[in-house]
Amino acid sequence: MNNTLTNPLKNNLPDLIDSTFGQTSERAQTVRQAMGYQFSPKSKSVEFNGLWLEVVLNRARYDYVRSTMEKTRQSQQTELQSHTDPTKRSLRPHMPPPGRAVCQFCDLESSPLFITRLVLRDKNYGLVVNARPWGHRNFMLVTEDPDPQAMSRENLRNSFELIGMLSSDYEGIFTGVQAGASVYHFHLQIHRGSAAIWKNLELMNVRLEPIFSASDLTVSHVEGWPACVFAFEGSNLESLAEVVSCMIETFAKGANDFPYNLGFRREGRVIRLLLFPRTGEEQPPCMMGHPDSWGRFGFLELGGSVFLLTPEAYEAIGESGKEIYEAIAKMSISSLERTKLIAEFQRSASHLL
Repeated sequence: MNNTLTNPLKNNLPDLIDSTFGQTSERAQTVRQAMGYQFSPKSKSVEFNGLWLEVVLNRARYDYVRSTMEKTRQSQQTELQSHTDPTKRSLRPHMPPPGRAVCQFCDLESSPLFITRLVLRDKNYGLVVNARPWGHRNFMLVTEDPDPQAMSRENLRNSFELIGMLSSDYEGIFTGVQAGASVYHFHLQIHRGSAAIWKNLELMNVRLEPIFSASDLTVSHVEGWPACVFAFEGSNLESLAEVVSCMIETFAKGANDFPYNLGFRREGRVIRLLLFPRTGEEQPPCMMGHPDSWGRFGFLELGGSVFLLTPEAYEAIGESGKEIYEAIAKMSISSLERTKLIAEFQRSASHLL
């Protein structure tokens, strides 16, 4: 498909997504044939410590996760040593993913999964279906330029604009380097659905502790969740992108070196975003007796929707979500590191007041 969507044509995007993921169109049939598998999950809810958590079985992704994680383990040390500043994991430059000679996102239009080109604020992107989905209607926003897998202010602002073109039941997700990303070319994941943490916020199972406010935007720490998470809310896309970028920059400032995941949704004119700074570990210890319980933890897992890869592990999770809760907690930075980040962010963002 060679058409290009620009801002004046944004109303065409929902129809284009419908035709891509529909059941009867010729385009949808071509996409399904090119995908590695169809997303057909099994899920259940569990509770622990007053929180609602979700367990999802996605057995079809098992082989892909094992393969990419093994390639990452084999090449990670070599890649880090070749980087000019190996300690800054979130600042790794664009490069082919482990085990590949070239980056598969540098030539999107030749893929049968390519949806369209999209121009946002004079920057060129491609939309492409995820060949190995982990969500319903899972597609990606990918830069045409070989940009690194790091969330810049420009890409964040444009990502907000994209989510505004879709209905409010879509969620945008960014996965940073050493935070679950398997491709090191800028891409934002989009899917129809949402992480469990949003429901906990709605039910007030957790509470927001404000740490910064300016004009129509607020920044809070989410108290009561097993991992450190910051919440942002605002309707001015430029201002929101600037303040979120200010927080992300603190993750690699000075001696800091925190990979991160973020996810966001639209509610009317307001964008709500959650940002997880994390340790450099991508996979928590697996459940006892189930060595392949799960793969990398990304935004969904840190947000309480944990994907399991084997039926045995899925069945082993009973009514209590204790194992899920503890796995999320193991990926989090410490409370002392959180306190330090908040202070650094408040100093950096003071010019926005």
